[in-house]
Amino acid sequence: MAFPFAEMPTLGDFIEWAEMRYGIRRKDSPTLAEGPRGPVKWTYLQRNEGDPFVVLPDMADQDRLSPNEVRSFCETLGMENRWF
Repeated sequence: MAFPFAEMPTLGDFIEWAEMRYGIRRKDSPTLAEGPRGPVKWTYLQRNEGDPFVVLPDMADQDRLSPNEVRSFCETLGMENRWF
């Protein structure tokens, strides 16, 4: 089923699909950054060191991504967008 009727993936489902199909890995920042809630590590997706990456939103793995997030992640990481 094509967008706008297709259900967007959860963050966890998207990451699992990206890892299995494209070898993209979930990584944590190597250092702490100062955020509004104090020092934090941020999580991102990247295929290889030096490749483009996307910083993941601060949300649980079971939360659904928005169509714009899916589109942006796929374009940045060079992945086919199976949800559109």
